[in-house]
Amino acid sequence: MNKSELEHIAAAYYEEIYLFCLRKVNYDEHLARDLVQDVFLLLLERHGGLTNTNLRAWVYSVAGKKIKEAYKKEKKIKSFFPSTIPIRKSRVIPIS
Repeated sequence: MNKSELEHIAAAYYEEIYLFCLRKVNYDEHLARDLVQDVFLLLLERHGGLTNTNLRAWVYSVAGKKIKEAYKKEKKIKSFFPSTIPIRKSRVIPIS
């Protein structure tokens, strides 16, 4: 797979995979973009071993795995920082 083939694949599937990820991560645009970038980076790394593969299915499969990884990571972070810790609110002094 050469550079033009990779560009063609990215052009064909980027928007579709982005919207898939966006829906799955509760419309967090930054996270969705990061996930799509990870999917296409993996495609770039493994393009030599993807012979006779349904690329659309492969891209969706990888996107789903990346979404699961993101949720696991978020769950770990929340376990370290539970929401039961009170957050100190700043006091706002009205200007008269």
